[in-house]
Amino acid sequence: MKKQIAGAAVAALFVAGLVIWLVYGGEYAGESPSDLENIARRRLAEAGEIGGATRVKTGDWLVDTLEASLHGLETHPSNGSNWARRRKLLEAIDVPINARKNDAWRRAVGSVFRRQMDKAITEISTARITGGVRIWRMYNMGFVVKSAEATVGFDIHPGWVFDNPMDEAQQKRLAGALDAAFVSHWHADHCSRPLLKQMLAAGKKIVLLDSVAKEFTGENVFRIPGKAALPLRVAGVSVYGYTGRQFPTARNNVYIVRMGGLTVMHQGDNDKTPLYREIATEHKVDVLLGNCWAKLTTCIEGVSPRLTITGHENEIKHPSFLRSGYPRTFRELDDAKLAPPWGDGPQVRVLFWGEHTDWPGASV
Repeated sequence: MKKQIAGAAVAALFVAGLVIWLVYGGEYAGESPSDLENIARRRLAEAGEIGGATRVKTGDWLVDTLEASLHGLETHPSNGSNWARRRKLLEAIDVPINARKNDAWRRAVGSVFRRQMDKAITEISTARITGGVRIWRMYNMGFVVKSAEATVGFDIHPGWVFDNPMDEAQQKRLAGALDAAFVSHWHADHCSRPLLKQMLAAGKKIVLLDSVAKEFTGENVFRIPGKAALPLRVAGVSVYGYTGRQFPTARNNVYIVRMGGLTVMHQGDNDKTPLYREIATEHKVDVLLGNCWAKLTTCIEGVSPRLTITGHENEIKHPSFLRSGYPRTFRELDDAKLAPPWGDGPQVRVLFWGEHTDWPGASV
């Protein structure tokens, strides 16, 4: 019976995806390679990185867009004061990330991804936080949060499709820098068994749903829901879990972690919105690690965080009609009036792979 239900759910998802593809097809549906090049160069020009049609460096638009966008993002880090320029840069880098998946694409995008992950892992390993938190955006819904007392990761995934995702050495370094890793649900873009194995081999903690990766056992494996009462004490931080779901395919844990004197919430792929009312009655969320496509605005309205950092942009293993990029994120934030100026309302940061931001002005 369970298999029949699961099969029906997958079939329903396929049909829904097909309908979406026929109607919408994705952000760049129907665009030729030359169209994509023109879109990317126009966005870079609007960001002030190149002058109109001027080519830079290699003359390969895919490589040049990646490098010029990265240069701009590094020059204008995410601190809330340079929203308009970062928006154009992120919308520019969105284009080559979503270009055709051929060997040149795998090399170019994979090289940038590997470099950004290496930079982030080095920073995670060496940063000394004495107040507040520093948050790194990894791949997909992956985040690392570091405070004075702990460093934890959420939905860490090494990346795929590229020629060069995070290799075993990088995963080992990252596991060595983390105290705990949380997994929201079983989907392969959120649950990386190789990374979890590295965590346990290093004597670190992992926190999962009761039904996920059951092969992992032992004193360093924590399950929510489970036998122990909440909050759990994991790697020196207090952990709460609220089990929702991603319709129609998976149960999903929304995690609340108290660290650095703050309350951090990771949404995973949850779209069971009544859960947010329950969370809001029990916690004052400071930092929301939110999902750009899973009813993000409803989530923000439900828990009223002081800071939201968006995630899940460009999970590039997803087909184009099920993939969400930076332009969609910014459109949703515009519609919800969540772009600056923020006043006393919640602030928002949109990050690229490997970038970090501090809250509230973390002491380092």
